[in-house]
Amino acid sequence: MTTNTGFSSGGNIFARVNGTSESNLSGAISDSQYVTVTITPDTGFELNLTSLTVDLGYTLNGVSVPDGIGKTLGASVFSSVDGFTVPDVLGSKSFTAADQGATGYYYENLDIDLSGAAYQGLAGPIEFRIYLYDNENTLTQPIHRIDNFTLNGAVVPEPSIALLAGLGFLGLLRRRRHV
Repeated sequence: MTTNTGFSSGGNIFARVNGTSESNLSGAISDSQYVTVTITPDTGFELNLTSLTVDLGYTLNGVSVPDGIGKTLGASVFSSVDGFTVPDVLGSKSFTAADQGATGYYYENLDIDLSGAAYQGLAGPIEFRIYLYDNENTLTQPIHRIDNFTLNGAVVPEPSIALLAGLGFLGLLRRRRHV
């Protein structure tokens, strides 16, 4: 699997992957067929996540699909919070699209809820892995596309930092009253 990443003309981050050698999730996991995104909050701050959205799709890289053959793409998202384990898949999407033409693109959106307790108060790096797999057919070099990766939530001061700032403020108020 060859991966290229960059920015689209609209400024969005994307990844292009030339096909995969796996047709199911277990094969993609054993062959490490994934794209990774890591987010790290600055020191003294935490992440409170609410959702992740990503557009998954493909283009045929100049090859037209023969009639009756569709490209099936599968993608599954895991995170380091759950240790990337199969029972803890955050979300999966599998779809088959008809011929989009030799230069057409096909996308579907995957929305993942991250509002649970495990994704609140994250003070260290969190890695997301998007495992890719597809049906093996006669197409040469279909390009898998991961686009518009969006992580929603809030960056907040760590409770200990907020507490220290509050105590410092109270100390200033108290000092001011005695002067």
